Amino acid sequence: MLKNLEKEVKIFFSTKGKVDLFELTYAYTIQEERFFNRTLFSDYWGYTVNDTVNTLVSDIRVKLQKDITYITTCMEHGYDVSDWRISIYLKTLAYIRDIFEMIWWWVPFEVQKRYPKGDYVQYQLDECLQEVTRRDQEIFGVLVSTRTREVSRSECFLQMTYNTSSYKLTSVEQDKYLEYMNLLTTLPVYREEVCNLNPLPELLDNEIFDCLIPREEYIRLFSIVFDFYGFDIPIIVDERNSIYDWQDALYIPRSESYDSLSLRRVLNLIAHEIETHYIVLHNTNQLLWWIKWANNLSREEWLATFQEFLLTWYELSEIDMSNNVPVILMGELFDWREYLEFLNVYRKLRWIVATWAERLLRAKRNYPLWWKGVQHKDITYSRWIYKVREYLFDWGDFIDLFLGKVDFEDISILARNTDWKNLLFPKQVTMRLVFSLLAWWNQEVYDSFIEEAIKKYPFIQNLLLKKISPQEQKMFSSLEEVVGLYIK
Repeated sequence: MLKNLEKEVKIFFSTKGKVDLFELTYAYTIQEERFFNRTLFSDYWGYTVNDTVNTLVSDIRVKLQKDITYITTCMEHGYDVSDWRISIYLKTLAYIRDIFEMIWWWVPFEVQKRYPKGDYVQYQLDECLQEVTRRDQEIFGVLVSTRTREVSRSECFLQMTYNTSSYKLTSVEQDKYLEYMNLLTTLPVYREEVCNLNPLPELLDNEIFDCLIPREEYIRLFSIVFDFYGFDIPIIVDERNSIYDWQDALYIPRSESYDSLSLRRVLNLIAHEIETHYIVLHNTNQLLWWIKWANNLSREEWLATFQEFLLTWYELSEIDMSNNVPVILMGELFDWREYLEFLNVYRKLRWIVATWAERLLRAKRNYPLWWKGVQHKDITYSRWIYKVREYLFDWGDFIDLFLGKVDFEDISILARNTDWKNLLFPKQVTMRLVFSLLAWWNQEVYDSFIEEAIKKYPFIQNLLLKKISPQEQKMFSSLEEVVGLYIK
């Protein structure tokens, strides 16, 4: 039974484009057809320029419905759920079906973006919007604007950003920005006493991490880290609008925004993509075949984000929400014109790796472009950071979180049934490199950083104390050499 189910799932999700749809990370073209959703229209369905608006909506929905039916059939085969792997597969399939059903409802909105002036049939847009909003909240959680902590700390975050960087704005933009902050204080759930964020010193505050690394060189850094872990992962530059980790390659956007990245950003990407996502993917391949789509999106994204936060050197109790929460909150409150205005001003204060148009399209995945509302997948990067603190405070084992693409409930199941022999775990290459750069290759200072890290984050003690082989040390030295050329 297990092999039959694995075979059916593998055949289905080996089809090009379907995994991209599940991920809800769409590659919009950023040249002539700015609002063309390549993933939906081209990769998944085979879009051609001769297709009509009505054909696009109806035919894509027909194909999606066939896939939903296939998934449902797999789930109804009566598999013996006493097998722990089958129980995980069935939970995964249920989640995938929910995603595909939500996509079925928002197809008209993406067609409307492609043909804003076309002969568009309304397809009960109000009903579609209602369904998408309901399903979005079921999958990704409630609106930011309904949560006291997120609203209050967003206002505080905006205030803190304004205090440090308002000089970058014109007087008109400063007034507008203050209006944004005041708006948040008028929301019913806002509580001033919850707004207690304070600027904290960061390990990455040193100016050496501001240096810009050209695309060719940061790709080289990614390749060295892949080699360090023994991953045969090519790096491909294409038309996506964000960096995307997939099992066949790491994809880098071709847009000018990615021509160069700050060293700080490069280090965060290594910690997030390679030292989290690709390690978890490798272990999933070993234990559960290569299910990329398990019901673990929130858990794994906060793990990846948490890996970035460890580089800040914050105390565990200080690790808090990421800076994308205010961006998502404003997308809930504003229509597209107001939202673009906010993004333009905010982008001057906090560096965003995207143009205003690309950021708008990312936020508006599965929502009408011209109306209020944003997709909430990105909020999972922040909300679940609190879960890792709870997990670690309860003495959960940090390395168990890298066992596979499963949710919290199934981590312990994997740990009990795992042959650890062929698994990989992070060796905190990124953190070691940060220490090396700050110590300027002074071994005594470097060792003191390691000691301090173990005191601050005892749960990574075994990872930091694990010896690096001579071959790994050679690759680590190559990382130091490449980065050293820029920070000198």
